[in-house]
Amino acid sequence: MKSTLVPLLFLSTLNGQVTIGESRIEMPVFHGDSNGEAQQAQIQAAAANPSSNQKEPEAFRKEILGKLKFDRSPSGILQEESLSRHPEDSPPKAAPPSEAPDEQKLLREKYQQEAQEYRRNVVLGNWDEVRSYLENLPEDLGAATYLRLLQELGKPVPVILRPEAMAMGARPHNQANYFSTADILALADVPPKAPDKQAIQALAKLLPEDPPTNFLATLAKGTRYFGNDDPSAQLRTSELLLEGGLTEAASDFLPDLDTARSFEQTKALNILSRYHAEAHRQALGSSHLPLAWELSLEVMSLKKAEMPERLEALYRALSLVPELDEGTGQNWLKETFSDPAGEGFEILAAAGTLGSQSQQIRDASIRQQQIQLQKSAAEALLGTKGIDLSEWEEIFSIYALNWLQEAKVTLQFDRSTSSRPEMQVDNYGNVFYGPRNYYANNDRKGPNPIPTGDLLELVPSEKWIAAVDETVAQQLLEQIPRLYLKVKEHQKAFPLIEKLAESRPKTAKELVRNLISVWAENHNPNLNNRYRSRYSYFYGYNNHAETIPLTRSKQERNLKELAGLVTEVRELELDEAFDEEFANAFITVHSQAEVWRLEALQKVFGELEALDSEVIASLIERMRINLAALWPNPKVQEAAGTKRRDKELHQQVLDGYEMAREVTAKAWGNDIGSSQLLTQLAAIVYEESNYLSNLQPQATHSSTKRTALDDFAEAARLYAATLPMEDKSEENTAVYETWFYAALGSPLLEALKAHHMPVQSEFVKIKGALDSLPEPIRERHYAMLATTLNNRLANVAPDLKFRYLQAAIDVVGRHEKIGSAAEVYDYYKDLVTEIELIATLDGPAEVGTEPFGLFVNLHHTKEIERESGGFQRYLQNQNNVSYSYNFGRPTEDYRDKFEKAARTALEENFEVVSLTFHTDKIDSRTSSRLGWRTTPYAYFLLKAKGPQIDNIPPLKIDLDFLDTSGHVVLPVSSANVPLVATADSTARPVRDLKVTMTLDERNAEEKGEWNLEVKTAGKGLVASLQELVDLPPKGFEVVATEDRELQVEELTTDTDDGAPLSTHEYRLTLKPEGDSPKQFAFPTLTAFAMKSLAEENGVLRQRYQDVDLIPVDELVELEESSSSPLWYWLSAVILALIAFFGWKWSRKSEQSPGSDVEGGPALPSTLTAVSLLHWLKNLKGHVPAEQAKDLSSEIQQLERHAFSAGGKELNLEEIARHWKSFCSKNPQEPTKRPA
Repeated sequence: MKSTLVPLLFLSTLNGQVTIGESRIEMPVFHGDSNGEAQQAQIQAAAANPSSNQKEPEAFRKEILGKLKFDRSPSGILQEESLSRHPEDSPPKAAPPSEAPDEQKLLREKYQQEAQEYRRNVVLGNWDEVRSYLENLPEDLGAATYLRLLQELGKPVPVILRPEAMAMGARPHNQANYFSTADILALADVPPKAPDKQAIQALAKLLPEDPPTNFLATLAKGTRYFGNDDPSAQLRTSELLLEGGLTEAASDFLPDLDTARSFEQTKALNILSRYHAEAHRQALGSSHLPLAWELSLEVMSLKKAEMPERLEALYRALSLVPELDEGTGQNWLKETFSDPAGEGFEILAAAGTLGSQSQQIRDASIRQQQIQLQKSAAEALLGTKGIDLSEWEEIFSIYALNWLQEAKVTLQFDRSTSSRPEMQVDNYGNVFYGPRNYYANNDRKGPNPIPTGDLLELVPSEKWIAAVDETVAQQLLEQIPRLYLKVKEHQKAFPLIEKLAESRPKTAKELVRNLISVWAENHNPNLNNRYRSRYSYFYGYNNHAETIPLTRSKQERNLKELAGLVTEVRELELDEAFDEEFANAFITVHSQAEVWRLEALQKVFGELEALDSEVIASLIERMRINLAALWPNPKVQEAAGTKRRDKELHQQVLDGYEMAREVTAKAWGNDIGSSQLLTQLAAIVYEESNYLSNLQPQATHSSTKRTALDDFAEAARLYAATLPMEDKSEENTAVYETWFYAALGSPLLEALKAHHMPVQSEFVKIKGALDSLPEPIRERHYAMLATTLNNRLANVAPDLKFRYLQAAIDVVGRHEKIGSAAEVYDYYKDLVTEIELIATLDGPAEVGTEPFGLFVNLHHTKEIERESGGFQRYLQNQNNVSYSYNFGRPTEDYRDKFEKAARTALEENFEVVSLTFHTDKIDSRTSSRLGWRTTPYAYFLLKAKGPQIDNIPPLKIDLDFLDTSGHVVLPVSSANVPLVATADSTARPVRDLKVTMTLDERNAEEKGEWNLEVKTAGKGLVASLQELVDLPPKGFEVVATEDRELQVEELTTDTDDGAPLSTHEYRLTLKPEGDSPKQFAFPTLTAFAMKSLAEENGVLRQRYQDVDLIPVDELVELEESSSSPLWYWLSAVILALIAFFGWKWSRKSEQSPGSDVEGGPALPSTLTAVSLLHWLKNLKGHVPAEQAKDLSSEIQQLERHAFSAGGKELNLEEIARHWKSFCSKNPQEPTKRPA
């Protein structure tokens, strides 16, 4: 039999290449493990396993069958169908070996191919072939393979998306395997023998919720193992339908009640009882409950019934007791369990025995059912009136021991941390709440744990615990609180710990410590809510609630509850105050944005004088950490939603320092010999001074630091006085560590910054204090300190690691415990000897106060360049570039970082005109130093602020490298560069000089001024205009000069020196020295300029023609013009007179008879521009229409040229003759228009 499938129904989930009919369809989604290639790869991987190749063939076949996966999702079926229709797309089979393999290898290969074919037949629904394969397997293997097949088919299949599908918004999800009803019926018939209870339960999971009528009709007709024609098949069918939740459908396949009773068929009676119980729960009729109860009792009473059948009936009966009339259920319980020697004891004992024997079953759900049965039996017995519970102590104890065994497994292996519903997201992004599904660790041998929350629902009650053996009761009181604390239920754990405190104080102390920790975690305001996520506020939900700050009232409630817990724990009288644990809880319940207050401490702990010095020191140390690194952080305040302004934030921190100082000083006064308190007091004073200095400079900062450092030395002396200690484990180096960090710049390593200056002399004192300790104490402390300094290297900021390690080596030397850190220090020293930052002047040292250039380059060995990946990244601002990668280090704006540091170093004595970086594509170059190379970096254009400047200070660049603790930042500095600013500036070296001079005459007529634009460009810094050009030009004087400043356009990459390409532009205003000049001679270049001139196109001379530039020679003719405005007035008067007399003449001509020729108006006797213009205007209407537009253009052109200053001279006769030819009486060919 082969299943049928309508492919078009599943096109939306199709993946890969699918064939439908004769067509192939390409779809974007593919399915994880959904094709034959993936499955075949799994089998081949198993076969390729060396251990598999050594196994016997039968063991090998069992192994590969146990690893098979089946994908009968719609896309998986279509994928397999496509591969089967087009075998050429399948991977080629391996070529036959050249040598004949041994028989076992041949057999393994055969089994491998058969398993692959079996998997393919399952996916394609070739059930006859599947049945044949299972029947040919050994009987036990065939049954196990069939059961595993059903279990695998009941699991969803993960879908993995192609990138293009994910780009369209698709998400990975699971698909259920697809089965038609025909597939299910065929699958039910493939096993070699009738399926057992476990197989029926697995098969039932594949049933549809509402099967079609033909499915039930086919079952009624009968199949190989199911139907109505055989009592066994009838039982299997009813069981299958009940397991699948099809209670009403099962009614047609139930065994006959009279027959089952007559022949005492316990399985049939249980099926009937189960049916009626399910029918009652589904409200299918009132008659079902009495019948279910009656049949359950009947099975329990049958002597021939096997114990599993009787226990199933017992469990059902106990579950029905609450639903019966009170008299019916209670009377039965009393009758059954009133006699410890009667039948009830036998049943309960059997249940306990079965539970004990089930402890090694791997499936947790089966063992959970056994515990549930025992729980129901025990609670029913405990609730029965008139029974002497002492006679049932043994049964209760056995049940409790079975529960304890499960508790041990759950405590050790269960990973759940909550018994409450937790927020989860399904495969489609929908939010729901429920118990989280923690998958079992299949790699671990032994039983899988029952989830903690499920096991606690079956926990023995207080009455049950009272009824068991005393030893078992003590074990319950120990284990039950542990389970409650595992899932953060501290309220339920404490009453049990109270009972345990008297008999097991040591265990009670352990549980109290755990309880305080759980309490603190449950009240921690800084943890995200376990039952809510900010992601649930997308799309229409209000996300403002996520930023509601922790109010003082909420914090006060937490502290009040903590104070109550302190009181309750002290009332246990466990001879321990748990001050350290409560101190940690006090710290935890505070918001990270809120500074602690003295009254809060007193509310929880009472008078602080009663606290141990170590506890106070621990609290103050944690407060120091918060004051230095947490509370001043604006991001923490913003995340907590406090909306504090900077002033309020600073005041809060200062109040915190004051409170910490007062508490520590008071405690130190009460315990003057405590080295811990003095250490914390000195640290508080030091760190408060650091904080104040960051806000504004403090005159007392140095003296405060000095006092604090002296206190550290005194604390070290006090600690040394306590040595040797009886318990060596109490020895520590905390005072030396804090002293060491203070000498670096901050007593708290996390707060140490690059601007904190180290006090080098303190390292010698620390070493001296350690050396003063007697042996072997001295060696132990050196070892502890070296270990700590070695381990803390990973916590040091990258730019402080070199300083840190240098100081550490000074104190502990090369102790074996600091070995790895010492190696890193050597690595750092090697690095700084293989890299140099070189700053060199561009030209002579005599710079004066004119702009000069400074080259900054990196010199390095070729090995360090290769190992570090090159130095081009220091020419980048990586945070401004998408997808920047920094070889495992955080991205950095290297250029901005260097520029900021350089300007800070230079701005006091120099004006930084510009800073130009090379491109990050530049390659390093060979250096004159053997084995070294140079990476060009930057070029400064500087100007000294006064003649007193005699050197350029060192410039620093921070280079980062990977090391064993992450990465390190090593500063590399240049040397001082001497210069002379008192003398006049010497010309800078320049080559390939180009000079462009442009003459602009457009203002000459109006203002009597000429402009000369000069642009110089070259490789190097071009010299000033006076050093390059001989000025002024002949016949002119320079009346104004506009200097547009020297500019560095870019740095060249085609030469070894990396010379800058610079430009300098000037605009000169010129006026003639005498009369208006007729010619203009461009200025000549100086001898210095001629030496540096480019070989090609070194000089370009040009002038403006309208708006265009045209090249010219060195000497150019200037246009004639009058420089006097009087000319304009005279010209205007003359033109006006000519126009007036011309008008008078034309009027007279018009009035004279015969003045017009036949073809239009006569030409004027005297031809001037005015008379011609008048004649042309009168000519309108006498020329052909197609020439009228040209006539208008002619008139406009004549007006523009004839009456403008300096206008072009026109041939008036030619114009008149041309237009006369259009209007003559006998038109002639028009004359050619003059150009």
